[in-house]
Parts: sequence; structure tokens; C-alpha cells
Amino acid sequence: MKVILFDLPEDRIALKPFTFTQPIAKIRVGIVTIEEKWKYHLPGDYCNVSTALSDKDPSIISSDSWYINGTMLPDEVLLETIKTLKNDQALVSGGGTIIAMRLEGHIQIEDIADYVTTKIPFYGEITQIKNKWDIFLLNTQEIEKDLQWYTGNRKSQPILDPYTVTYNKQNIFIEEGVSMKVAVLNAENGPIYIGKNVQLEESVILRGPVAICENSCIQVQSQISGGSTIGPYSNIGGEIYNSVIFGYSNKKHQGFIGNSVIGTWCNIAAGTNLSTTKNNSGVITVWDFAEETYKDTHLSSCGFFMGDYSQSGVNVTLEAGTVIGVASNLTEGKLCEKHVPSFIYRDADGHIMTSVLEKDIKRISTLMQSKHQIFSKEDRDMLCSLFKKTSIHRIKAMI
Repeated sequence: MKVILFDLPEDRIALKPFTFTQPIAKIRVGIVTIEEKWKYHLPGDYCNVSTALSDKDPSIISSDSWYINGTMLPDEVLLETIKTLKNDQALVSGGGTIIAMRLEGHIQIEDIADYVTTKIPFYGEITQIKNKWDIFLLNTQEIEKDLQWYTGNRKSQPILDPYTVTYNKQNIFIEEGVSMKVAVLNAENGPIYIGKNVQLEESVILRGPVAICENSCIQVQSQISGGSTIGPYSNIGGEIYNSVIFGYSNKKHQGFIGNSVIGTWCNIAAGTNLSTTKNNSGVITVWDFAEETYKDTHLSSCGFFMGDYSQSGVNVTLEAGTVIGVASNLTEGKLCEKHVPSFIYRDADGHIMTSVLEKDIKRISTLMQSKHQIFSKEDRDMLCSLFKKTSIHRIKAMI
């Protein structure tokens, strides 16, 4: 049966900058992405549908299909309820949010709610990524949930290094090809997952719950803790606490990142400094793309959110709640603005301007080649389209 993970417009806006470049279900929370969770728990022929990445409103012509809200995280009760849906029925939360539907025929995604004839209330609890800070807030529980099914009945690989120390070893799972030396793996407060071909350099400390995904490298004397996920093919150093790095990103040097979310193909340079709290211990605000103003997070500790392909230079300082768009380049030694639109360049003197798109494309292509990935025509077209769409953000910021 076909399974279609769809994005509602208001959710795409709330989860920017990450949804500028990818469907919601591609967001990594826990060990894997939302899409990968659903694929395991509800097998089928999958596709993502989002107007965020297209100049045209997408539509689908399909046979009998499940449509699932891409912000939803699966659990056993929700899954079994979805399977009971009949044609033209929708499962709706107590707050009126569409969780899932069963439909067939020609569906216009922007108007998807109009195709439902019967709404079935769901009285159970739902776990949902509604705001960008939900990604790090829910990451601990998702690591714990994912580990149960993702590792299945498989056996953890042995630790060959005699100088590596473990605590609560039964709560540690290691895939094939992992290399470590003189590491400390403390799983007393939560599980530790280490993916295929991960390299832990000398004196790395992991304090669970933590997930280090395949082919990543954790630099010498780094500390990863507090519900953090390091996505695949990343190169990470310093201290990471309760943060999610989607993948293919670099932070090779010392420095602290906490309560933050970093997209794919990002680079955090040496000496990048981050504040996660206000001096008065007040509530952190972040940029709201819908209202075009700052929104209360109800959190007293919140780091920063960096969209795909962006980078910070040496000694850049980031304020609590900073939101950085796609493909922005912040050079060294200055306090960063709290809202940085997509495709901006800030020089060492603090001058801010629109970046040169072709230079960005060349930089991104080179970065992807360095990790043996191909910068495709689709990637180029998406960035060119996004550059045009986000021009209004730069104009309003007087850039």
C-alpha cells in the first residue's frame, strides 16, 4: 500500500529554516529521520509531498493510500489506529490536527483536508514536531525508542580497545567497523548508539543518551552528552549537549554547542561561541517566519538553529535563540544577528550583503565532493529557486 508523508503549510513555516530545503519527514530526531521511523513501523511504498520545495502546488493521483502528517512520530497505539482507517476517513487529534488519512484518487496537497468525509477522533497521546526546538526537546526519548527497534535482536560488536572504559555496558550498542581509543562510554543515564564505521579519537567521552550515526568522526577529547545526535558523515569536536546535527556537517574544533539544531552540510569554525541562556534567566525568543517577529519558546535555555549549507567563521558569537537560514556565511569575530536570512554574507568588518549565488553553489558543490557526494542538477535548481523565494526576507532585513 502507498504511504504518503505530507506537510501542512503552517508546519513547514514553523519548522523553517530546515524545511526550506527538505520535507518535514526528512528531519532527524533520535537515531533516524521521521521518514525512516514510519518505513519500519508501517511498511509500504513511500513518498514525501511538500510544496516547500516546488514552484508548483503538488498533487497526487494514487490508488488507496495512507496519508500521514510528516510531523507525527509513530508509536504502537497510533499505528494500530491508523491501520483501522477506511477510505475517506481521517484520524484527528483532540486539538483538531489531522494525524493521518486514507484516500484515493486525485489529491491536491494544499487542500488535503477537504477530501475527508469522516473524521475519527484520536484520544491517545501524540508526539509531534511542531516547533524547531521540539527537535532537541524530544531527542532523548526518540533515541531510547529508536534503539529498541533499530537494533532489534542484533548483537552489539565487542570493544577491542583495552583502555576504553564503559559504564552500564548492556545499554551500549556498537555497529560494525567502529574504531575507538581510550574512550569513556557512560550509559548510566541513557543508551549510547554508535553507528557503522564511526571513529572515536583518543579520550572521547560519550554520556548517554547519545547517538553517533554512521561514518562520523568524533575528535580528540570531545564530549557528547545529554540527548545528542550526530548525524552521518559528520566530523565533530568540542562539547555537544542536547543537540541534533542532521548529517554531513563539520565542527572540528573545541567549543560548546547546546540545545541546538544544525542542518546538513554546515560548518562551525574554530572559536564559535554560543550562549544558551539570557543574563536575566528570562525566556528565549526565536524568529517566527509566519509572524515575521520573535516568538516566545517558553524555554529558559535554547541555543541556535542553522539551516542547510550555512557556516560560521572563526570566533563568531551566537546569541541564545539565533536562527540562521540556508547557505549563509558568517565570517569571523563578530556578534551574530539573532535572525540571519538565507543567502547572506557578512564580512570581517560586520558588513552584511546578499551573497553571490554562483559562489555559494561552487562552495557547496566542493563541500559535497569532499564527502564523496554529488551536487546534482536538482540541488542546483532547488537553491536557485530558494534564492529567489527568500529575497523578500533579505529585503525586509535591509540586506
